[in-house]
Amino acid sequence: MNVSRVYKNSSSKGLGLLIFLILFLSLNYHEKTLFFSDSDDQETALSNAFLEKEFPQMKSRKESEELPGWTGVRDSSGNLLAYYTVARENSRHSSGYAGSVPLFIILNHQKIIQEVRFLKNKETRRFIARLDALDFMNSWTGMTLKEAAESQVDTVSGVTLTSRTVIDNLKEVLKDPAMPPVQRVQGYRKIVIPLAEGLLLLFGLFSFFNKNLRKFRTPFLITLIAVFGFAGGDFISLSMLRGYLTGAVPFLGNPILWILLILSLVLPLITNKAFYCSQLCPFGALQELAGKIPFPPRKVPLHLRRYLSSFRTLLFGVLALIIIMDYSLDLSLVEPFAAFLYTVAAPITLVLAMVSLVLSLFYRKPWCRWFCPTGQFLEYLRSDQ
Repeated sequence: MNVSRVYKNSSSKGLGLLIFLILFLSLNYHEKTLFFSDSDDQETALSNAFLEKEFPQMKSRKESEELPGWTGVRDSSGNLLAYYTVARENSRHSSGYAGSVPLFIILNHQKIIQEVRFLKNKETRRFIARLDALDFMNSWTGMTLKEAAESQVDTVSGVTLTSRTVIDNLKEVLKDPAMPPVQRVQGYRKIVIPLAEGLLLLFGLFSFFNKNLRKFRTPFLITLIAVFGFAGGDFISLSMLRGYLTGAVPFLGNPILWILLILSLVLPLITNKAFYCSQLCPFGALQELAGKIPFPPRKVPLHLRRYLSSFRTLLFGVLALIIIMDYSLDLSLVEPFAAFLYTVAAPITLVLAMVSLVLSLFYRKPWCRWFCPTGQFLEYLRSDQ
């Protein structure tokens, strides 16, 4: 047995686990989740200042007996001004891409929906801005509770998970207590896409252990890009990890992505081989397909290769420090993955994606090899550092 190699392998994996633990503890400390929570009540609090600004004539507020879960607001004469409540997704089933998406809902004194708006949340800002730009939150304005509960509001392409969570939240909260439970109709996207992703995950897992399946590599890559990339928008990224490591995204909200994340962390520890990056990353698949186009390959100059070999480590280190120090940064902007959600992707994200694909014509998977901070994070769990 090569003792030095065993020591190197153990040291590398130990470093990977240490980095994971530091990020895990830092994120949960800043988010006040898990054992860092100040109390058992994780619900969004509405301060008196917030409510006084929202209802300037408010002199008193009390939980409504007529509408359980709602609070009635009254003026100095005791006249009813409005009702309000906060809608949160069922923490066991649903959330946005990066965590919970609580909503503030107001009914007027006639129990007509007056306003639905986002409260403070950790969702990617561009996703929220996309819904605001499309006036999505006014889809229920002017409806009664019954009308809102029975309404068929479509999800928004590109921000499917966020818009679906908003709809699910409102379906739960905006039910008239006298109504029978609303029967949810599962849209095809909610069934077909997870099923397709599950099948691709299984095939990727089999391919990881059985190289004979590589003869199906090209159709697998195309399907992977279509399903995990454009249709589902499900991929491992630093932005996604922030929500998942704090438990803000429940397992049943996206079980396929949770399983994919667990396998991507555990398999490299066991096998010393990259799993996600080599098998199921849709952007890696896109680069690999681009590399199959017959362009003359080019060699990276030796002096540049030295810098590129360490740039990915440096970039991950800087971003990890930003996460640990809790600086405000939209992590989706530093990786090209959100380009699959092209309707909401930032220009810089689209540029990163296009440049990476052009370089893929001449160099093998350049983003993966030289720049990807998520890939570097997962690489720390392997032994061949």
